[in-house]
Amino acid sequence: MFRKKILIVDDSPEICKLLEELLLSDEYDVMVCEDGTKSLNYVLEEEPCLVLLDYMMPKIDGITVLKKIKENAPEVKVIIITGAGTEEIAVEAMKAGADDYVTKPFTPKRVLEVCRLYLAKFREQFIKLNDKYEYPLNDEIISRYEYLRAGYTNSQLSINKLKRYFTFSRQDFYILDKKKREFGIIGLFDRPLHELEKQLDEEGELSPKKRLPDYIETDSQEFNRKQFCNLDSFINKNDPVQIRLEIIRDAATSDRPNVSLICKKYNLTREVFYQNYRRFQKHGVLGLLDKKKGRPMLGSKR
Repeated sequence: MFRKKILIVDDSPEICKLLEELLLSDEYDVMVCEDGTKSLNYVLEEEPCLVLLDYMMPKIDGITVLKKIKENAPEVKVIIITGAGTEEIAVEAMKAGADDYVTKPFTPKRVLEVCRLYLAKFREQFIKLNDKYEYPLNDEIISRYEYLRAGYTNSQLSINKLKRYFTFSRQDFYILDKKKREFGIIGLFDRPLHELEKQLDEEGELSPKKRLPDYIETDSQEFNRKQFCNLDSFINKNDPVQIRLEIIRDAATSDRPNVSLICKKYNLTREVFYQNYRRFQKHGVLGLLDKKKGRPMLGSKR
């Protein structure tokens, strides 16, 4: 999955507790640091997506911490929290690299809104959705697919850096990659094909277990991705499930999605596009499996 880890940095135990309980209630992975001087180590070791950083702290001020975070982990989003909501402080924080700021006393609504917004922006460093077509990044199979796809499309990005954006590990990348190369997109599921087909026949909802496939021995040395890891080598044109998934991904990630152009690119009709999209809406990636002879179309009455 895409990560939802937030670090709270504030010297006030009461503020830390309040923010921690609020964010946990919204199902975030939360860490707390009450010492600004130690916060950079937390950022480097725990790799949060977002930092809620107090402006006024003893020993070190929030702006100094902010600059160090942005210098060492520029992809991390930082929100300054200040009790002195002046325009000068806001300008200073934004010039130093802050993504936004929240003033005290703050409301739970404001904190949750800003966290949701900037976690989405953190994710958009990899993939930006247009909100016109569904492409649920909280789906386990979609997130596994995006993890692999990101690794193949940016050869300059190490797996150790890539995993900062996901809940998966470096080893998971190689496990999933081998599964995908051996079995296609079906390899990203935790169950064999016959069980997935049975689930389709029962017209149940897609709910894959949130565990990785059984361990597979892999080369501990990272392969030379700069030589052959690119989108062309990642997309298997002989895997119809992956092609269908790429078609839907194109529609969901294009700034101005044009179904006619997408259909022309993949040589299919608009009817086929929408038929696959409706199946995807109802069953996720599972709905993109080939229809077996004798199995009713998804959504049809028996």
